Amino acid sequence: MSLPSARLRATLLLLLICAASTTARAAGRILLILDDMGHAQGKALTEACFHLPNEVAFSILPGASRASWVGRRCVREGRDHLAHLPWEPLQGERREPFFMERSASLGHMRQQLERVRRILPGMLGANNHQGSRASMDTLFLDTFAQAWAPLGLPFLDSRSTADSRIPQRLEAAGIPVWENHLFLDHVDTDEAIAAELVRLEGWARERDGVIAIAHPRPRSLRLLQNWLKHLPADLELVAAHKVLRPADPWLAGGSFRRPAPLSRAWAGPVEAPAAHSPMED
Repeated sequence: MSLPSARLRATLLLLLICAASTTARAAGRILLILDDMGHAQGKALTEACFHLPNEVAFSILPGASRASWVGRRCVREGRDHLAHLPWEPLQGERREPFFMERSASLGHMRQQLERVRRILPGMLGANNHQGSRASMDTLFLDTFAQAWAPLGLPFLDSRSTADSRIPQRLEAAGIPVWENHLFLDHVDTDEAIAAELVRLEGWARERDGVIAIAHPRPRSLRLLQNWLKHLPADLELVAAHKVLRPADPWLAGGSFRRPAPLSRAWAGPVEAPAAHSPMED
């Protein structure tokens, strides 16, 4: 029997290394995103956010008073950050800077996105702030896709409604789309958040990769800090760029791409979380 060629031996060695790496890797990977960043919220709460592990990404409201400052600090500290784009909600007539209603024209969207890029030049991508109504509107989504695609950046569907059509419409335009699996603090009580963290752990083990969103509220930050200190050894917190813009798409794992069943804490379509939070001006 002839010995295997050098190329075959190299291939077998590479497979063994990959298998060993996969075995050694944590069983479940978690991408954690802190939404609604950028408001003037007081030094203590701001520092509590930045004291979270650097793998925790921030999603910054571009129209918030300290959006640019938070973005620059993220760049200095090597923390991934997204633009949190306000879209038309299912209920209410709230308007805020960079708000995109369903009737927004392509020109208006492009202009808004150019302004967002000037405020957050280091953004990794974006996700929608509320926007249940816009998320279900194919005309809005197709127009937004035309404005967003030239940026070459991924988009994260916040999944504020179970009826979101973001993945289908944006992927049709060639945009990499990811989907949030659950909001950890839609119900702002210790018991509800603790239950969501237990659910997050279970889903991470079952699916290999899960995306979760929380908010910069005192209760949420306190519980997250404690949970992260005691993160089980078989779970791993991963940075957003390794999931949303991986050097090798295979490494991100397909399980991040499709949502797990929606959390029982909300059964949509609803806006999640509530429009106002303690951090707002």
